[in-house]
Amino acid sequence: MDRKLRAVFLISATGGGHIASAHAIAAGLEARNPGRFEFIYIDAFREYFGFPLRKAPEIYARWIALSPRSYGFAFSVTDSFYFSRFSLNGFQSRYGRRIMAPLKALKPDIILPIHALLVRPAVSGREALALGVPVVTFVTDFARPHWGWFHPGLDLCLVAGEVAFQRAQAMGILPERIINAGLLVHPKFSDNKEGKEDARVKLGLDPERPTVLVLGGGEGMGRLGRVVKELDRVLSGIQLLVVCGRNRGLAERLSTTKWRNRVRIFGFVRELEVLMRAADLLVTKAGPLSIAEGLTAGLPLLIYEAIPVQETGNALWVEQVGAGQFIRDPVRLAEVAADWLAHPATLRELSARARTVATPDSALRAAAAIEGLLGLGR
Repeated sequence: MDRKLRAVFLISATGGGHIASAHAIAAGLEARNPGRFEFIYIDAFREYFGFPLRKAPEIYARWIALSPRSYGFAFSVTDSFYFSRFSLNGFQSRYGRRIMAPLKALKPDIILPIHALLVRPAVSGREALALGVPVVTFVTDFARPHWGWFHPGLDLCLVAGEVAFQRAQAMGILPERIINAGLLVHPKFSDNKEGKEDARVKLGLDPERPTVLVLGGGEGMGRLGRVVKELDRVLSGIQLLVVCGRNRGLAERLSTTKWRNRVRIFGFVRELEVLMRAADLLVTKAGPLSIAEGLTAGLPLLIYEAIPVQETGNALWVEQVGAGQFIRDPVRLAEVAADWLAHPATLRELSARARTVATPDSALRAAAAIEGLLGLGR
């Protein structure tokens, strides 16, 4: 048997989206090429960068929790063609050798930076060290992808929507190297073998009772606790599934709270697709993967929070396509949830719209494009 092709993902544990995106792409490659790839995941900021980027996961979580507006301001200031092309280019490029030199020993066949701040170091390091290895990225942000994602030296730029496609072209990436693969989602979310009742039984839930899934992203950020309390206060006769991610403090507080309804509290979950199959409605922050996963599961979306600037467009897009609403006020959000659950026809209409705009085969599309780049025959 030929040796496995080695795919190295450069990721960051800032939130859960970058890691989940890498796993989604890897799953697509594995589904189309069973046993042909070896996947290596490297938290590049922790491994190769100095302070403060070495502490990026901790800084990111605290920054979003304490001052989301200032984060949005910083995102907005740096999100320009000229800033990314020149200022960011110089800053990021100096890390190129630091990132790529250790990868030589791994002998990768392809390198996939899955973070806006890792694309330029990967490309510049590859060029500085004369490594003949293709560099590919998947721009997971769809409403307002940061300009830092794009570099003309990319061998392949996979994007999730027209906005990213246009930005990639403007940055000088050749059109034939840009592929709109749709909103990235792990293939497991499109597995329809298990029905709603089966998923509820698997989770130890009442198979007949309406079920609401509440997500707070990988870090369990923002007003998640208040949203859950308002849902429990306004709704009755339901089941609430609450995913707190890595926010152990919040999970502990919610676990000791007395609830009117049946409430299940989860930490970081690896089988989120099962929870989505069990649900009738998804209440979430506006992370691109959470939205993509919810749409693929055919769930109406109520978005209660968006990271300023970076995610605001995601939430507004959900409204524009008719798959849900963006409601910041937890009281009003709970009232809308109650109204939707009281009208099954409304839920069915929103669910149908969600499935219409979903792209459940996005990871497989990405895998097919990567295969073409690597010259793999089917």
